[in-house]
Amino acid sequence: LRPGSSPLTPHRPLPSMAAYAPTTVQAAWDNHFGAFGEQDLDKIMLDYTEKSVVRLFINNEQEKKVFQGMGQIREMFAGLFKELSDKSTLKAPVIDVEEDARQVFLTWECPGCGYKTATDTFIFSEDLKIMRQNIVVTKGPAPAAAEGPYAPTTVQAAWDNHFSAFGGQDLDKIMLDYTEDSVVRLFINNTQDKKEFRGMAEIRGMFSGLFQELSDLSTLKAPVVDVEEGARQVFLTWECPGCGYKTATDTFIFGEDLKIKRQNIVVTKC
Repeated sequence: LRPGSSPLTPHRPLPSMAAYAPTTVQAAWDNHFGAFGEQDLDKIMLDYTEKSVVRLFINNEQEKKVFQGMGQIREMFAGLFKELSDKSTLKAPVIDVEEDARQVFLTWECPGCGYKTATDTFIFSEDLKIMRQNIVVTKGPAPAAAEGPYAPTTVQAAWDNHFSAFGGQDLDKIMLDYTEDSVVRLFINNTQDKKEFRGMAEIRGMFSGLFQELSDLSTLKAPVVDVEEGARQVFLTWECPGCGYKTATDTFIFGEDLKIKRQNIVVTKC
């Protein structure tokens, strides 16, 4: 796995549990990281001892918890794995492994399960066991539970999700309609500038920036919304002059799975 990818899975072969005897911090880290992604309690506990101590600080509540020894640490991970029931938004943008210092610095997030940001520092002993782990978490509201998994059966249903998410500036919700194969092209008339956004991360970044620009939705209007089921496309015109968007047109082309495969945007700014 490389930083920023999701879900978390090991990126190199791991030894069997019976033969597990890491000789580097990287090898021990690979076991921990793989076990975390797989939510494998037995595997993750191979890196701890009865002398290990994990400290967890939750920013929102200003609460510190301490877990000492195998039993308490295992219970902590069991509870965390239950909370991380949907790993589709799990990412690890920063992973720094230092052999000489015998430490790993990690940042991760899983907003779909209520974990807005988290940082971990792992300190390894000479025998390459995790002796100290310091975790700082900032929680956020998890998306409201739906009646069932999101699975639109019509272009209109998919469009309703997108349109609602756009109006609510809900990044997690809007990204349900894209895949790693999606491509968004943006052309700005004023500057004759074309930009392309490919895959989930780039498209999410685009919407994040756009939502910041659209800080006041009082002038947001969508005079034209044409949804075509047969052609699997939506044609949209919108404007938000109060935020500098004089006119904008979007064409959304949906795949057979009703995900947005292509989106072409043309904007004229005020």
